[in-house]
Amino acid sequence: MEKKYKLKKKYKISALIILMLLVLLSSLAASYSLWVVTREQEHENLVVSGCFDIIYNDLDTNDESTSINLDNTYPITDERGMQLSPYKVKLKNNCSIAASYTLALSSVTTNTLDDGYINYYLTNTSAFYGPLNVATGLSPYTFNDSIKHTIETDRNRNVTLKNSYVLATGNLNPEDEETYELRLWVKSDATDVMEKEFQAIISFEAYAINN
Repeated sequence: MEKKYKLKKKYKISALIILMLLVLLSSLAASYSLWVVTREQEHENLVVSGCFDIIYNDLDTNDESTSINLDNTYPITDERGMQLSPYKVKLKNNCSIAASYTLALSSVTTNTLDDGYINYYLTNTSAFYGPLNVATGLSPYTFNDSIKHTIETDRNRNVTLKNSYVLATGNLNPEDEETYELRLWVKSDATDVMEKEFQAIISFEAYAINN
């Protein structure tokens, strides 16, 4: 009798353990299901990351384009080049996310005047760069294919970029703006430049610093 009682007791303990395990597994399954359901989006997001935009403005005070096109120009000294009318670009962050940007200068494949013949002078409100040579004084820059295509077709352009260079980099906090003035000219010791043309496009890439 005592042996039979022990077996029944052992059976009851085993059954109790199995029941507890089933209850635990059911609780875990219910918890997991609750977690999955609460992650499903049924309403508008409550977390707002803000918007991000950069204004690119290359128009002068008369709303006329100041695009760079050196056509049938001639060599001049750096002193004279630095006094030329500038090409103006204004970058403005008009939203609530800080921005990191790269301002780039690109020559096109139809140019008959080589980049090495062109000098530049770049200024903004707090600094100046140059006068230096475009080909040797600026670092090369590579756009990805989609951005490169956008630049080549923007404003009904039909050009192919040849070389791109970094003009400037920086950060813009919300509502901040930065204006750059760029001057380009044919360097004084250049030869064989008559009836030749140099066309350049200024563009930029900007990214949110945090989101």
